[in-house]
Amino acid sequence: MPRRTREWSIRKPSITPIPKALLFFGLFMILFRIISDLLLKIKEPYVDILLLSHYIGFPTGFTYAFMKIFNEINFDDLGFKRPEEALKSFSLGAFFGFCIILSFLVVFYFFGFAKVLVKMTAPELPTILQEVLIMLILVYNEELIFRGYILNTARKSGLWSSIVVSSATFGIAHINNPNANLLAILGLIVAGFLLAMTFLMFDNIWAPIGLHFMWNFTEEKVFGMPLSGLSPESWIFRVELTGPNWITGGDFGPEGGVLPVMIELIGILIIYILLRRSILQRE
Repeated sequence: MPRRTREWSIRKPSITPIPKALLFFGLFMILFRIISDLLLKIKEPYVDILLLSHYIGFPTGFTYAFMKIFNEINFDDLGFKRPEEALKSFSLGAFFGFCIILSFLVVFYFFGFAKVLVKMTAPELPTILQEVLIMLILVYNEELIFRGYILNTARKSGLWSSIVVSSATFGIAHINNPNANLLAILGLIVAGFLLAMTFLMFDNIWAPIGLHFMWNFTEEKVFGMPLSGLSPESWIFRVELTGPNWITGGDFGPEGGVLPVMIELIGILIIYILLRRSILQRE
């Protein structure tokens, strides 16, 4: 009588999309913070290079490892597709981001809530390139986590629920930022909606990276406004926000103000209309 051999295989964990996205978010935030705190205890001159390596490598490495464990999506599914369109999508997203920040400033100035002063104290070119690179890395990390993985994983439970989950986690991730309050977090959730809609409009991650980068760059480096609670380091102008904090965002920055949120909602509506038109044309 022939012996039967039993095949053994390791089954991948099975979790429904939204809990999986939330598990990913929770584990990432905890591990990223623990490793960052440990690295900060290392003495100079090694701490800076180790922190930079951590910021560059950990988000991508963690995302890849999590995807391998659950074996459901690949990097193309995260929006890294059609690389030949990357520059065009990034540029269009960047233009949109610049227009949004410029709209903030125009509205503030119209209502008398802002004073614009010329500064023109840009550092040397190597310092500029270094700061731009760091800003790009941080933006890439956030887009990979929130629009790349969380949005696309939760999308299997429904489009609108995935937008809500990715935007809510994006806002919550900034809860410990300086000067953060409930209105500021709600404002960042709306910004998350805008970035998610941009991802869906272009069907890639390059456009929201461009929008997010130019938003941060224009807000901080060009106009010198606070960026999500962080003190600005302006190179060209310095904008003093003089209106009520709940309208302008105050020391948190425009993301935490009612007027900028209204402008973001208009941007979301425009993208929604364009997205609907694009879907109807494809059908």
